[in-house]
Amino acid sequence: MKKLLLKVYDYFSARKWLLFTLVFVLIAGFAFVGSRVRIEEDVTKMLPDDEKVEKLNMVFRNSKLTDKLIVKIAQRDTLSEAQPDSLIAYAETIVAAIDTQLKGYVREVRYKVSDDAILTTYNTVHENLPIYLEEEDYAAIDSLTTATKLRSTLENDYKLLTSPSGLVLKKIIADDPTGISNIVLKRLQKLQADENYELYDGFIMTKDRRTIVLFISPSNPPNETANNGMLIDGLDEIFAKANTATPNIKGEYFGGTAVAVGNARQLKKDTQITMGIALTVLVLFIGLFFRRKRVPFIMLLPVVFGSLLSMAVIWLYKGEISSISLAAGSAVLGIAINYSLHFLSHYRHTRNIKETIGELLVPMTIGSVTTVGSFFGLLFVKSEILNDFGLFAGFSLIGAAFFTLVFLPHFVSSKSVANENSSDSFAWFDKIVNYRSKRPWIGILLIVALTIFFAQHIHKVGFESDMLKLNYMNDDLKAAEQSINQLNEGNVKTVYVVTTGNTVDEALQNSLKSNQHADALLADGKISNYSSVSDFIIPQNVQHERIARWNKYWTAEKKAALKKTLIAEGAAVKFREAAFNNFFTLLDKPYEVQPMSAFADLRKNFADDYIIESEHVKAVITSVKTPLANVPEVKQSFSQSNDW
Repeated sequence: MKKLLLKVYDYFSARKWLLFTLVFVLIAGFAFVGSRVRIEEDVTKMLPDDEKVEKLNMVFRNSKLTDKLIVKIAQRDTLSEAQPDSLIAYAETIVAAIDTQLKGYVREVRYKVSDDAILTTYNTVHENLPIYLEEEDYAAIDSLTTATKLRSTLENDYKLLTSPSGLVLKKIIADDPTGISNIVLKRLQKLQADENYELYDGFIMTKDRRTIVLFISPSNPPNETANNGMLIDGLDEIFAKANTATPNIKGEYFGGTAVAVGNARQLKKDTQITMGIALTVLVLFIGLFFRRKRVPFIMLLPVVFGSLLSMAVIWLYKGEISSISLAAGSAVLGIAINYSLHFLSHYRHTRNIKETIGELLVPMTIGSVTTVGSFFGLLFVKSEILNDFGLFAGFSLIGAAFFTLVFLPHFVSSKSVANENSSDSFAWFDKIVNYRSKRPWIGILLIVALTIFFAQHIHKVGFESDMLKLNYMNDDLKAAEQSINQLNEGNVKTVYVVTTGNTVDEALQNSLKSNQHADALLADGKISNYSSVSDFIIPQNVQHERIARWNKYWTAEKKAALKKTLIAEGAAVKFREAAFNNFFTLLDKPYEVQPMSAFADLRKNFADDYIIESEHVKAVITSVKTPLANVPEVKQSFSQSNDW
């Protein structure tokens, strides 16, 4: 190995032009390939890569719920008279500005609930009424279809029809004057995020009419921080102008996309600062030690070569690397530069290149193998960030060691390291290194004592278990988060329960099973309420059961009796017989199990954010409201029931 390395040295010594050309081509090639590596800025990749965490990450990457921005528009003076129309004007200004200035970055701004959406939802429920009725609902139907109750209901229906009530309400009465559909429609209110909200002129507004809430869905996923950064900057500009123009109203936003952009920018800044400090310290130290301006740059050549080689290998291997791994790579600079430092320091004493190569070959090779092996050992750790770091560090050191032994000798000359003042200037450093104590046992005792002392305090080290604290948020974002969280009633926390399946239908089945557990927690007072889309987008096996129950309940005799009673009681309150034709059609029509496409409108209007349907995961998300004190118990309870 030594002879081969020396022959390579002699070969390139006689062909310097070939050496420099080869070095230039390699560095340029590695730089070109390495520049194509995508820098990943997802902080969740530092989490252990076990099955459960991978599932959660899959949900975060595919859920429309996690990237949504929540916008709060509120009166600054909470004691003044409510001004809902001013809030609406502000909201419409914001929406118009977003549509004009950020059209390519925003998929949708949901700020109103239209009558069409409500009517479409009602039609879906009405056309498929049996599949929405649970077993206990039939006891309520028994009560609603008695003669006395029908008379009372019809009298109320008549008053509503003759009053200036809404179109949707009149259609509901025309389709179902008995009120059976209301059993389901009341249950539909569970989809409402919070009882503190109501609709005002179609806008989602708090009941005190001092706050409007709207939702922005970005066009790009949260990890597309470059495009989302343009969105966030645009929103900041829009809200700054609106807040200045309307001083009595304040608009602010918060959401996963904003946090992701903040993380990316802070990680980039931290990486630049870390690398900058490391390089500055190394260059200053080396420059002062050798007292030659070109020496720091010569010594950095193996580091640059190794880093570029590593990035090229990473592109070939996986195509991306975590920015956190790159920031941690500043530690590798100190190790990689040691190779050139050892070479130049040894050459300073030997003044013979070949002798230096021969003497450093074995110790440098062995040291490289053990160090590189340690970093490559991180590839077996279940954490993607540590995997990236091990890969980057390992190949950086391989490249640095190779460059030091093969190419660096040709960049070194006696003039580059020799300086008559350098030895004198650092004589004190050599004395420290070469110092031999007459009482070595003192140092050994000191090390043992310190080890025992540190061991006594090792249990005080803690680990951050709150994933939310892994994120970086600036002061404005923290204030917005706190302000929006205040919209919740009291100390209430939202817990999201995820159920999966091989298909969306299977995920909905598992969600219904989870709802039974949620009902038990609700009965015990552990949770305040919950909202589950599986109550309204019904899996096919449950549809089949409920249709069979409907058919069994509505016998020919029972239908005939109800029709007769309804016609008689209707005549008493001025209803013509033809007024009940729609309801009679509802009773008599045959019902079939519906495919998922039948719920497309309902899903689009209310449930799309809570259903994940991608190539890799099919999942349903249930929103659970629970008092802050009960959060750990509720999480543990759902975890034990195999929900996550």
